[in-house]
Amino acid sequence: MVHDIKDIISNFESLKAKGELEEKLIPAYLHARHFEGIPFETLKNLFDSCDRELLLQKAKEHGYDKPERHHSQSSNPFTIFRGCVGNDFREGISWTTDLYQAIKYPKLSKINQSYGNNDKQPCSIWCALVEKDEVYCYLSHYEPELIVCPKTYWRVDVPQKIFGEKRKHIPS
Repeated sequence: MVHDIKDIISNFESLKAKGELEEKLIPAYLHARHFEGIPFETLKNLFDSCDRELLLQKAKEHGYDKPERHHSQSSNPFTIFRGCVGNDFREGISWTTDLYQAIKYPKLSKINQSYGNNDKQPCSIWCALVEKDEVYCYLSHYEPELIVCPKTYWRVDVPQKIFGEKRKHIPS
């Protein structure tokens, strides 16, 4: 049984031939702690090889596809964000429609020392506009997430102190 994203990559041809790629890819992707050692192009090619309709179906069957949690995706194009440790863009296919989630990710990565043990590293937020048909699938596991490879993106100027603050509760 294939559980790990690296197993998916290693068994790609077999899974694709058996029609099991989409079924196995969703949970393996969601439960991967990080993708260190896995090139961006490898992940992109994995998702490019999927039947998008089947991918969406399998995400729904697993209970992970909840596009209603992606409020801004009702318009086309819509805005997505990606948080990175460091000042440079770190290629990846996980994006969010929630700016707070994009800010939270590099904060947690620094706490967990996912990208070295320098908690003084700066963080950056990147933004893109995408069309709905560019999205491989919507996933909602711990937070709203989109699997997408935007063609263009740009850095959003977020003060570094924001990455050190706790979220303040705003009364409704």
